[in-house]
Parts: sequence; C-alpha cells; structure tokens
Amino acid sequence: MNDPDPVYEKKVLLDIVEQMDDPELTGRKQTALRRIILGIGWIGSVVAFFLGINKLADSIVVAFVASISGAAIGFGLYLRFAQKQWPITTKHVDMDSVRNRLNELDV
Repeated sequence: MNDPDPVYEKKVLLDIVEQMDDPELTGRKQTALRRIILGIGWIGSVVAFFLGINKLADSIVVAFVASISGAAIGFGLYLRFAQKQWPITTKHVDMDSVRNRLNELDV
C-alpha cells in the first residue's frame, strides 16, 4: 500500500489534535454545518417538488434539483452519524502517538 502524502497526513493529524483538545467547539461547528446542509437539502427537495407538481420547469431541471437535494440530505445524515460515533472513537485514539508522528513529519 502506498504511504500517504506527508502534507495530507499532517493536516489530518492536526485536525484530530484540534478535535481532541476542544470537543465542545468541534461539536458546535459540526452541528451548525450539519444543520445548514440538511436545511439546504430539505429546501431543495421542497423546491423540486413544487417545480415538478406545478410544471414550472423541465423534468431534467426537477431531477437535477432533486438529486442535488438528496445528496445534501445524505451528506447531512452522514455527518450526524459521524458526529455520534466520534465520542466512541476518541477513547481509542492514542494522542501521544499522534503528537509523536506530528513531530516526525515536521512538514
């Protein structure tokens, strides 16, 4: 298997350190992002429904708006599940190992 790009690895590890250092701030940011994405998805779904039912747009436009809305809703739900899993995952993260690897990378 290929070794990860050191710059990308450092970015991921710094993100983990940030999330572990202030989990409440991370939770608030994730909740806000999730709500915005879900809101966009639901609004898009309603718009697609009314465009389709009132025949205000071609069917391809309605299908496009509906598919983008569905993707936004799906991503918002994915973020919700990831946010629920994070407290369980944090118990298994060895922060000493993460910090040691960051020192090794020094990119």
